Amino acid sequence: MAQQQSVEEIDLGYLFKKLKETSKNLIKLVFKVLDFYLKFWIVVLALILLGVAYGFYLDSNAKNEYENQGIIIPNFESVDYLYNNIEYFNNKIKTRDTVFLKQVLAEDFGAIKKIEIEPISDIYNMMTKSKEQTDVFRIIYQNQELDKFFEDLSNSKYFKYHKINFVTRGEVNPEMVISKILDYWNSNQLYGEYSSLYQKNADYQVDEYRKMNAQIDSILSSVVNSNQKDQLSGVIINENSNLFALFDRKKEILDKVLEIEKKRVDYKDVVRLVSMDYNKEIHHFSNKIKYPIIFIFLFSLGAFIIYAFKYLRQYAEQE
Repeated sequence: MAQQQSVEEIDLGYLFKKLKETSKNLIKLVFKVLDFYLKFWIVVLALILLGVAYGFYLDSNAKNEYENQGIIIPNFESVDYLYNNIEYFNNKIKTRDTVFLKQVLAEDFGAIKKIEIEPISDIYNMMTKSKEQTDVFRIIYQNQELDKFFEDLSNSKYFKYHKINFVTRGEVNPEMVISKILDYWNSNQLYGEYSSLYQKNADYQVDEYRKMNAQIDSILSSVVNSNQKDQLSGVIINENSNLFALFDRKKEILDKVLEIEKKRVDYKDVVRLVSMDYNKEIHHFSNKIKYPIIFIFLFSLGAFIIYAFKYLRQYAEQE
């Protein structure tokens, strides 16, 4: 027992000794750093002044940047087309393809910095549209976790609404710039043809559902009139179950008509703009602070490399 206590005291003593050595080395390092900057205080001051001046120059010549955030609806199964086109558009911005950008934006070709898009996840809306969509979601989700399902952009086609962000620079009219980009997306010939087909199909469905409703109303009217006659003659026929089925069917049809009418509004454009908030200014870290820090860091890094090189050379020359 005494031996175990002695070992524990030795271990604690060794630990305290190491902590003391570490603290001492850390304090030495801090003073070495301070001595270095005090030794080269003129260089550090010059770098600070140079960084502030350069940062002020950049800030005074920089164009303000703004976020223009909104919600859009890609119609006619055009989600892949839209996402690919945005990637293509961003590549043209990065490579400064002014020929392409001028074709789309004319004199505002330098106004767009980048375009970002992501789906607005709405599992409930997607799963309640039809049994077929519910079955598709079940098959996809079987081998994939829900958060990974949302992160996978290939699944974005299953969501109706998408959040989009146009980052603009300079004092331009963002509504005009974004309108030109939407016109470019909506000018696709193939999806333009799809638009007319979808509109015609929606019109046809509404007409057919209204005919069905008229037929149900006719049946309900005849049943009610028949029951009234039977009651007057003393005969009562219970057809509540059939009437309730007809009323339920009528409600389903009215819901379908409303859904299709909403689609007809959406089908006006390939990419339908729902809403947009313009000119939310982006505040960047000031260059007047950033560049002095960068210059001092580079100077310190260079000094450390020179010190390390000299130390390693002395170590290598030792016998």
